Amino acid sequence: MTKTTEESRKKLDGLLAQARDIFLNWSREALQAESDDERWQADVVFAFAKEVDDLRRRVGDVANGAPPLHEKRERDEPATSRGTTGDKKLQAFVSARRRKRDYPKYLRRDNALVKVGLGKDKKSEYKHVVPDAECRRVMELVAHTGGNRKEFTADDILKGFDGPSYRLYIVLALLREKKVIVVVRRGTYKLGNRSVAPTIEGIWKSLPIESHE
Repeated sequence: MTKTTEESRKKLDGLLAQARDIFLNWSREALQAESDDERWQADVVFAFAKEVDDLRRRVGDVANGAPPLHEKRERDEPATSRGTTGDKKLQAFVSARRRKRDYPKYLRRDNALVKVGLGKDKKSEYKHVVPDAECRRVMELVAHTGGNRKEFTADDILKGFDGPSYRLYIVLALLREKKVIVVVRRGTYKLGNRSVAPTIEGIWKSLPIESHE
């Protein structure tokens, strides 16, 4: 390989690594979006990142004189068996991404709703508890305020809610997860295709009971 070709290959390697990181950041941002219309991008864009990193590795194999059979065998191996820097970066991102997607969790504790979130350190958990009465009150207000698929905001619900505002947002997030309400635009909601009233008991019964292990 000539010096010019080697310099070009190194430049290409850098560009591919940069493209991979851009896709990873895009996927991370999409995963944190409030709207379902944005969150679906996370998986698609993450797949782009994997494809770019795979291309980068294959180019490196060819540049290092790896025969096609070796290239095919390496490509067919699961990602966990590879050891390149790019693979490790992807694996770390996948691990963190999967863990983040497991949260928040919603549980039942006697007469209360429990939200389990992931701490800033991405390892520890924290919990918020919403009394059953407040949980049901928010659902009733949502059913009333959002009747006939009328758009509403959290502030509209707060007018009839006496509990701490953070508890209202927890219940709204649960209703979003259960597709009872959908995001029209940031901070604005409307009822989905499910009626709230008969769904309250169904949602409550569907929540796992909090383990005290």
